Amino acid sequence: MPLPDSAHFLLATIGSAGDVFPFIEMGLSLQARGYRVTLMTTPLLADMVRNRGLEFEPFGDMDQLRGAANDPTIHGETTGPAAFWSRLIAPNLTAVADYVAGRPKEEPLYVMAHTFLVPVAALAKGVRPDVTLINPILQPLFIRSDYTKQTLGVPKLGQITFGRWIPAGLRRRLMKAGEDKMLNAPILPSLNAERRKQALPEAQSFFGHIQTAADLYFPLFPDWYCPPARDWPQPLVQGDFVFYNAPQDQQITPELDAFLSDGDPPVVFTAGTGNFQAKRLYDSAIPALEALGLRAVFLTHVRDQLPKTLPNSMLWQPYAPFDKLLPRAAVLVQHGGIGTTAEALRAGVPQLVTPFGYDQYDNARRITEMGAGLSLPFQHFSQARFEKTLRKLTSRAHKADAQKRFQTGKNTDQIVDLMLDQLV
Repeated sequence: MPLPDSAHFLLATIGSAGDVFPFIEMGLSLQARGYRVTLMTTPLLADMVRNRGLEFEPFGDMDQLRGAANDPTIHGETTGPAAFWSRLIAPNLTAVADYVAGRPKEEPLYVMAHTFLVPVAALAKGVRPDVTLINPILQPLFIRSDYTKQTLGVPKLGQITFGRWIPAGLRRRLMKAGEDKMLNAPILPSLNAERRKQALPEAQSFFGHIQTAADLYFPLFPDWYCPPARDWPQPLVQGDFVFYNAPQDQQITPELDAFLSDGDPPVVFTAGTGNFQAKRLYDSAIPALEALGLRAVFLTHVRDQLPKTLPNSMLWQPYAPFDKLLPRAAVLVQHGGIGTTAEALRAGVPQLVTPFGYDQYDNARRITEMGAGLSLPFQHFSQARFEKTLRKLTSRAHKADAQKRFQTGKNTDQIVDLMLDQLV
């Protein structure tokens, strides 16, 4: 039996473009089926959401975004999640519940929440217990598991990987110790204060709460990227990468097209749409590129992270659609966000991943293990290391390996079908 025609989907997400684009595409697919769709996210993207034909609801305000952009701790390996929560989520804890409270009680409501917003969305259960909460999981690292191989970033040490060689009990204790310090201590007090107001039981752990609060878990990555484990949260259906289809006003500019056509394929750089702390990366990369005689395209909304004048062999652009740009690139240097990682795999371009924190170390390790690129953590980044690593990646062997890794899967409509099949 299909969902009622009056069903209303509230899609709540936060983060960089890679965290928002999949929700836009799924929202368009749901809307094309006749359902009402509202996308709640950062006000920075209000015009983009509305221009795609979706209803927009703000999560937070521009002052909060500016504060987060200027906070260097938000990109730290151990400090990032707490800073992200305090800057962008804690001030807006009741946003989803308030929205739900304003909807007619007879309207069937389905809330699709980014993993970090599941605790926010779960507060709506105190207002409307009948709300269906769905967690599209964009990143494998955001599933707590004793059996899934996962990698975290640690200051000074670099990456630490937890695999099946670590006994499950020991792994749980180690992960709990880290999460108590990085997540539970800074996040749970504000979350539980609001849960008490809603007469809801207190959350005992951040990820423990996330992995029991939703009515459906929906990983948006294929099993060849990360196969499911027996202790993943249930009920669960595994989807696939959801790729962004850029509209006509977001195509490659004539300036970029001319640059791409005027020489060898360039090295493309992005540190993520939300990263305002990447100047050191660019300062080290530019002389290394000149020494190697390579052309480059730098994608960043923050122009002043780059020198005022770039060499003729290099070009700055605030944005370019990856599906049009990356097939014309020699190498992609990127932060390790899941959206960018998936786009590079689809394009078959070798990746040099420079993780800062969050899930980026985990994605970097997966790319390295599948032979699609190499990793150089931002904390260890230098001109000499970058030049040496980039020299390896520009070989024909790495290009061929990267092109073999992607496996074509389901399109967005088919992915949404999987979800709807679980809801009826």
